[in-house]
Amino acid sequence: MPYPDLDYSRFDVKGLDAVLHRTYHAGSVFAVGDSNNCITTLIDKCEEENVPLYICGLKTGKDNYYSMSSIMDKGVKLAFENLRKVGNLAVLVDRYENMDHVGFCYDNGHAHCYTVHIPWLDILGKRLSTTHLHDNWGLDKEDPRKDADYHLMPFEGDFDFKDMVDKMDKYNYQGSLMLELWQKGQWADLSPEEFLKVCYERVKRIRDMSEA
Repeated sequence: MPYPDLDYSRFDVKGLDAVLHRTYHAGSVFAVGDSNNCITTLIDKCEEENVPLYICGLKTGKDNYYSMSSIMDKGVKLAFENLRKVGNLAVLVDRYENMDHVGFCYDNGHAHCYTVHIPWLDILGKRLSTTHLHDNWGLDKEDPRKDADYHLMPFEGDFDFKDMVDKMDKYNYQGSLMLELWQKGQWADLSPEEFLKVCYERVKRIRDMSEA
């Protein structure tokens, strides 16, 4: 179990706008059985109070399918993200292609520095359900083996956000624009409130590119 002795029954979600559940190093959650340590307890509590629940960090692997099935049985919407290996996402999308509550999480930074020639939004735009947005300078020109996934603030790199928004409009994406950033560099010393203000301004700039 990623979080030993985590008792979900102790959490009161009443009155919350949403719950964000970040997973631990294993990238998974305990979803087997009906104990208070099981993620399904939290899912039930959020459903009773009509509170949206977001579970981040679910990873793939042969030992995780059973846990994912338990979560999906509760009606939780899953979104698989594009990473380095195209084949991994293709297998998962094919496996769950007939399930409406299984979608695609578009990570523009990964697309830009790992798989720049893969038109993810044209391939999976109709299944897009959320985003991980950040910036970088694409594949490192001096050392292609270098990990250039820097998670910069949007518009600090050279990713084409207008092209991305045009494709989102093309496929009528109505979901959130979720950032996935590292607070470093010129932003490292900002307070949480100051950093969130910059984040809001950048994501609004992206949203305002939409012509829909």
